[in-house]
Amino acid sequence: MNLSIDEARVDLGFTNPLIEHRPSVLIGRMALSVEDMRRLGGEAARELFVFGAKVPMPPDPRFGESWRNEFSVIEALPGEAAREHRLAQRGTIMFLAQGEADRYEMVDMLAPGDIRFLHRRPGWKASEASIPLGENGLYHFVRQFYVGETASAIEYFGAGSSIYVFLEARPDDRLSVQLFVQDMSEQTAEDHYRLEAMMAQFDRHRGDSEKVHKLIREGDRHFHAYVMDAANVQRETLEYLLKHVRSKREQGQVLKLLKARA
Repeated sequence: MNLSIDEARVDLGFTNPLIEHRPSVLIGRMALSVEDMRRLGGEAARELFVFGAKVPMPPDPRFGESWRNEFSVIEALPGEAAREHRLAQRGTIMFLAQGEADRYEMVDMLAPGDIRFLHRRPGWKASEASIPLGENGLYHFVRQFYVGETASAIEYFGAGSSIYVFLEARPDDRLSVQLFVQDMSEQTAEDHYRLEAMMAQFDRHRGDSEKVHKLIREGDRHFHAYVMDAANVQRETLEYLLKHVRSKREQGQVLKLLKARA
């Protein structure tokens, strides 16, 4: 049985991989259909399993024991041997495989329409986020996982972060996988899941001004950042958002977007 961050034990048919000789915990899994893969530039359907672990580092003279996160992403294709992507930060912003180029774009330097995503846009602090840059431009964002404060997360990985999965298909139908991790420790699990629900409602009701206005009034800065980062957001929505953002920095960001649409 496989231990996961939400305390559930599932049977994946294989054991959690060791990462640098340390036990790992299942963070999440995702199925990619043939249609999904074709949108990414690949072909065959497959499933990805994301595992993470704490890897010890030399003790810090001020704080004592220290550790870093590393990941193993298992890529499973029907009828083929599983492929493992071992991902770590090697003086880089992204978690990437050994030998991968460390190239990325900062999100606040991109136009909302530049971000490539499979089904939904990422929900993050856009001003502090980055996207890997590959052979074919920006990687596609495909999924995010929130790591809450469960016992298994605290013991095997650490709590209070969101993990963003980015993919690029290569000509041989193999995937390049990179991860970006953001600290969300100021958010409770309830805050995070509420944000997820609000983002889904915004995506579903973008043409309904009354519902969008209600979401903006009730939303926090993370939701407001999601609205600002949305592709083709209506000018009227931005004008309403301008009245409800809570900092001068956010006001400046909204005004910049409005100016670009003038």
